[in-house]
Amino acid sequence: RKMVYMIGILAGAMIPFLVIVAIGFFNTSITDIKEIQHYTSAPIIGLVGHNVMDNELPVAANPKSTLAESFRGLRTNLGYILREPDKKVVMVTSTISGEGKTFIAINLALIIALTGKKVLLVGMDLRKPKLNGLLGSSSQRGLSTYLIGKDEFDKIIYQTKYENLFIAPSGPIPPNPAELIGL
Repeated sequence: RKMVYMIGILAGAMIPFLVIVAIGFFNTSITDIKEIQHYTSAPIIGLVGHNVMDNELPVAANPKSTLAESFRGLRTNLGYILREPDKKVVMVTSTISGEGKTFIAINLALIIALTGKKVLLVGMDLRKPKLNGLLGSSSQRGLSTYLIGKDEFDKIIYQTKYENLFIAPSGPIPPNPAELIGL
């Protein structure tokens, strides 16, 4: 009888321990900045939290929010890195859909434009473009029509409703987006 109780107590203690270890082992998300610093030598220039607002442009909708402030910090740190005037290109990329590439790109572009600098935001997503809808630009002309030689570059650039922020939208969705970008 004592042996059964001992086995029950040990199993009761070991099962939760094993579940916690398994959850930690199979967790593939980054939960702390220290993980990035431990596994890479890449510099971290800013941290942007999750957007809990209903607006995709929290920088414009609520400029005093902590989210807008994090974009200001990112803008400031980028200013230290991009000191050379002819090297002011920032690319936001990821291999997974829904990670916030458009969100980061549009809000960073807007926060830079608010300082009086002219910013051109190029929509390179030729599969599921979102910039056109967020900034209210035409989808008849854009990067895809420029790449096939149908339009000149200055014809695909549009002024947004925000001062100093221009957009070159992705244009109509082509049948061969990967090949078109690779040209």
